[in-house]
Amino acid sequence: MKLFMHTPKCAGTSVRMMLEGNPHVNLRCDYESFARIPAPDRAVVIDRCKTAPAEASDHEIIYGHFFPIKYLGAEPHRDFKLVTILRDPVERIVSHYKFWGTTIFGEHYVWKKMKAENWSLIDFALSDEMRNFYSQFMEGVGVDKFSYIGIFENLDVSVRKCLDVLEVSGNSMSLGHHNKTESNYKVDLSDDIIKEIKKFHAEDYKIYEYAVSKFGH
Repeated sequence: MKLFMHTPKCAGTSVRMMLEGNPHVNLRCDYESFARIPAPDRAVVIDRCKTAPAEASDHEIIYGHFFPIKYLGAEPHRDFKLVTILRDPVERIVSHYKFWGTTIFGEHYVWKKMKAENWSLIDFALSDEMRNFYSQFMEGVGVDKFSYIGIFENLDVSVRKCLDVLEVSGNSMSLGHHNKTESNYKVDLSDDIIKEIKKFHAEDYKIYEYAVSKFGH
């Protein structure tokens, strides 16, 4: 089983475009993210996945905003390759906020709340719904279960290594930058605010720093 967890605003769309253009890849996209489900209902769904994970073929790459627990369950009983790309959590939050400010996600409960309450970037960054976003995606599947975690700040190398782990051959396409969000929000954040955001997302920084250390970026 081969899984690419597309963490939002971490260059995953660019990777998908490469995979879609590769005739050697049998790609299945899964964008039914559990992040769209409010926490109480999400817990029920995740508990169900722990004992009854979704089926996946060994002849395809599953790619998208899925939580890995959906396919792996609590105790995976088969071989799998799981990869993703992450970026500095503050940078990811800034990009996510601006993206949501220019795009309509009418069925997403957090997006609707953000719009109804007119959240600022700081409101968004310090919201319970966005707290430790990486940790939310990895619920029930520890970071140690990942075969490889790339880093956005070293994107070209990270993408190539992800594809190597997934045993993607014939990969001669150059990496484009699709769905890119231009943002200058971070320059408006004071050092104290950045420090507060980093503390609020401490679990995500542990994951990010683990990836940088573990995979040699």
